[in-house]
Amino acid sequence: MFSFSLLLFCISAWLNNHVGKFSDGLVNANVGPNYLTPIYDVYYSNVNRIFTNYHMLPDICTGILFITAVIIHGEVSFANFYLSYNLYNIEQILYQTSILYLIRATACRSTIGYASKRHTLPANKSLNNMAGLNCYFSDLVISGHTITSTISFCFLFDVYAEQLTQIISVVLMWLVSVSSNLLIGDHYTSDIFIAIVLTFLLHW
Repeated sequence: MFSFSLLLFCISAWLNNHVGKFSDGLVNANVGPNYLTPIYDVYYSNVNRIFTNYHMLPDICTGILFITAVIIHGEVSFANFYLSYNLYNIEQILYQTSILYLIRATACRSTIGYASKRHTLPANKSLNNMAGLNCYFSDLVISGHTITSTISFCFLFDVYAEQLTQIISVVLMWLVSVSSNLLIGDHYTSDIFIAIVLTFLLHW
């Protein structure tokens, strides 16, 4: 089962990357990113995005939270030169993340042709291909970073359900990670909201 989940995770991650390239290519071929007009968003249409140039912020926050979830929920430890872990718990993380990635890939493939504000700022055009996992401008329908952050939060919450101090820390980590996509203007509020609700429904 672990091998299947790992394979599914790799395939779903590849599909998301492929869909991003495909959607950007389709937009470039028809109108070009310079002609895409951002749509109104209740958050970043009314807030000064001072973190716009910190394009790696969502990658860093999401990566930290996901690795933490794998270590804590997966019971990963290293003592006396011996690595131990709970393979079933790690398999759970990979499997649920894969299902969400497949849903995201389908959604992004289905709706193409609008961009977030950050990708239409002239000053940031040269940064698009340096933005880690944020290098595509038209795969926005469901936020992949929010999916990853939220599923990580869910598994950490399961571990610390009755430990108030740890729960508060996990909630704060999750809020910072999820908010980072809005702070840099990389996603619409609806992209993030859908990702959170979808992940909660799948996990719980």
